[in-house]
Amino acid sequence: MRTSMTFSTSAQSQVINNATSAHSQVTNNFVALVSQPVRVLAAYYSHILERRISCRQMWLLLNAQLAFFLTVFTSCSLVLRTICLIWLVLALLQCKDALSTGQQTDCAE
Repeated sequence: MRTSMTFSTSAQSQVINNATSAHSQVTNNFVALVSQPVRVLAAYYSHILERRISCRQMWLLLNAQLAFFLTVFTSCSLVLRTICLIWLVLALLQCKDALSTGQQTDCAE
């Protein structure tokens, strides 16, 4: 014996709305959880530099730091060091532009 369930259009809409709402809430919670360390690090940089640092500026600063460490503290071929040096110069120029213009794009909250 087979039972079939039929939903009215409004019931189907309600189920879809509930599922969408639950998915949206999970996504928002995930974004808040992941962005928390980013906001904390941006606040740290703001404290150290004694000025407000946006998330974009924080990512540019991290990029420059990573390029610096890979340029200075790695023992690799001259070609790779040259590539890292170019990366470092470009990262520093990006930081200079972003920090001098004072673009403020806050972190997602």
